[in-house]
Amino acid sequence: MKESGFQNETIGLSSASLIKRGNRSKMVVFRMRRGIKPSNSEWEVLSSILHVRTQPSTSSKLCGFKQKGQIILGYQAAGNWVKLRFEVGWVLMSKGKVHLLRHRLVTYSQLLDGRCAYAANFPIIEGKACLAASIALGHRVQRLRSFKGKDQLEGCYIQGSELWMGLDGRNRGYGTLRALNSSEQNSSIEQLCSNGRYVTIADAYMNQQEVTVRLKQVEQSLSEGRSKCRVSSPQPNPCVVLWQIHARDWVRKGFGATMGMFQNLRAYSTYIGCTWAVSEEFVQDWATWKLGPFWALTLPNDQFHARYAAASVCGDVFTSFWCPPQPVKCENAPLSGDGETTFLRSPAYNGPGPPTGVFKGGYDIYTQTFGPRLQAYRTPFNETYAAIHIRHGDKIHETPKLLQLESAVSILKQYWPHVKKVFLASDDAQVISDAKKVLGNNYTIKTTADEKRWIGGTPEVNFNEHVHDDDAVNAVLDDISGLASAPVLIGATHSNFFYTAFIMNINLHAKLLRRKP
Repeated sequence: MKESGFQNETIGLSSASLIKRGNRSKMVVFRMRRGIKPSNSEWEVLSSILHVRTQPSTSSKLCGFKQKGQIILGYQAAGNWVKLRFEVGWVLMSKGKVHLLRHRLVTYSQLLDGRCAYAANFPIIEGKACLAASIALGHRVQRLRSFKGKDQLEGCYIQGSELWMGLDGRNRGYGTLRALNSSEQNSSIEQLCSNGRYVTIADAYMNQQEVTVRLKQVEQSLSEGRSKCRVSSPQPNPCVVLWQIHARDWVRKGFGATMGMFQNLRAYSTYIGCTWAVSEEFVQDWATWKLGPFWALTLPNDQFHARYAAASVCGDVFTSFWCPPQPVKCENAPLSGDGETTFLRSPAYNGPGPPTGVFKGGYDIYTQTFGPRLQAYRTPFNETYAAIHIRHGDKIHETPKLLQLESAVSILKQYWPHVKKVFLASDDAQVISDAKKVLGNNYTIKTTADEKRWIGGTPEVNFNEHVHDDDAVNAVLDDISGLASAPVLIGATHSNFFYTAFIMNINLHAKLLRRKP
């Protein structure tokens, strides 16, 4: 039988294999093109970070890095050095008795039908290996194109005379058969496979669907964690935490600082069995800003205010920077500052999280609070971008050494030289004004619109009394969302504002292996 688009002599033999998944088995059929290529040289990175240098010498200039688990292409030259293939640079094979690389030989193949897994192989999801496989299999290609969209193959594939890399995680597991059954019905698309496994290390831009999936995972993790907390006290004396501070007041006193105080108390009180309650007006206001619910009990406004007036302070837990007004009160709450500190240092809070623990530090609760906002947020770019946060002005009260734009840009250009789109968040109008000059003309810069900024940053007279009108609240929430969503994030964690975004950025991208400096 002749396959459309190919001559008879190119057709490989059909094969069948038994795929087992748990207690179930499935017989699958695949067809592999003749001419598989064995004994292709690849290297696996064993070191956490492996520096790439311009010359085979530890004194030569750094020009990049590789990460643990990454597969690189190259050949041994100049003694203990590997010269990279398809890119400039050299990497060290070992340092003393410590091996930094492990050599492996793999076989490349090309499928007419089926998936790589059917042939007990793996899709090639590393760009340089994709180029090497195509050349080894006899294709004369000059460049690797990339595609991100649904209904396409996973990883490396040939389409006609062009070499492509499928980057969309939604296509995981899709092979040549998927392409043949897609709307294109293009029989010239064939997946390239290897008997060696690859890891995906990318700049990790997440589209809205991927963000939604990740947020559902966070909600599930948090739900499992809450199930391990103590059950609330039986009536008539349950422990209830009454929270009254609206989003505008978070911004007024400092959003990042309030977030830290709030989430610590939220986790601690939930762990010992307390229920959180808010008023109906609070629920409406909170939803207006697209923030996630954290309470279990909603009270009519008059009932909430009456109970709040009659309630006691929550022991001696730290809320003093907020007073006045008192942000939170408690009914029958066995809370204490020492108890909170002990909890925050314990595995219950700072451990691995579900299923063996309770919380994963602040990662899930921070992300859950911002979940609806992150899901609705339109990122400044629809592709990989770097986010930089520069906090000046009244922050000098807390730390004498503030991050400068020049330092942040230097980090970006050293470790992510290919990223040319930048989202810049700052309270300093001069930083925004200088950004184009510091970055250069080949960078595209975006900022949050309608944000209040000052030359030199937030004035000292606004310390703990920030602008908090509607535009200011939206600007704060959008800045944090832009930072949290960024594939590349640069800032200083002594800023509570940046730390809030930093925690969520790590958690949002937790399932992805990103490039590291």
